[in-house]
Formats: sequence, structure tokens, C-alpha cells
Amino acid sequence: MSRPGSEPIRPGRADSLDWSAWARAWLGLFAIAAANGALRQLYGQRLAEDRAHQVSSVVLLLAIIPWVRRTERRFPLPSTSAAVRVGLAWAAATVVVEFLLGRYLNKQDWAELVGAYNVSKGRLWLLDVVGIAAAPALARRWDRSP
Repeated sequence: MSRPGSEPIRPGRADSLDWSAWARAWLGLFAIAAANGALRQLYGQRLAEDRAHQVSSVVLLLAIIPWVRRTERRFPLPSTSAAVRVGLAWAAATVVVEFLLGRYLNKQDWAELVGAYNVSKGRLWLLDVVGIAAAPALARRWDRSP
């Protein structure tokens, strides 16, 4: 929708947000997270459960950086507010999928799923969700910095 006297926003314009591209990019994040989970199975045998979870959380955050920067370069976000909206959508989708897969595929109980967000007990998944939410805005800022 456009304001009187302004040109309507059309897909493909520099000032429009390509939601489909950013939704597909979230699927890429999902694939990165799945690969990270598989990698955790390897080193998780040598580490205590809490330490393996912490390492996995940090590895995931580091692994998504190049993917999000690549996506931002290919499908530039038109504004910081658009980047924040994408990040919040990604975070929400991540939490929903995490809970659905955890509950119905892995047969985890709700308390165990919520426990993954308890930073006071060394569980860092909340930081990953915050990182996922912030990643589009950070990538936009990084790629536009002098």
C-alpha cells in the first residue's frame, strides 16, 4: 500500500523486503542447525552433556554468520526495521520448530524443552535464539559499515 503522492512498493525494488528469500534463508539456518546437531553427536561423546550443549550453541552462532551475511548481500534488507522483523520471524520460527520437533519427534517433555533456555544452569539455547533474531540486523549493519 502506498501513501498519496508516493510510488507503490513493488517486489524487486531496493526498498522492498523479499520475504520469500528470507524465509528460504531461514531453511538454510535450519540445515546449518541440523548439521551442528550431527556434529555435536561426534564431540558430545567426549564432553559432559552441559559442555557439549555450550559448545554446540557457540558453534551454531559462528556457523550462521557467513550464511546471513551472504543472504543480506544477495537480498539486501531495505531498512533496520525490516531486518528486525526478519530476525523476529526467524526466532519465532526457530522456537516453534524446536518445541514441535523436540516434543513430537524426540519425545521430550515440556519441562526439558523449556530447560534448554535456562541460562542460569549453563544452558545457552536462549542466546542462540537471540543471536538468530539479531543476525539479519547485524549483517545489514556490517555490510553497510564504511
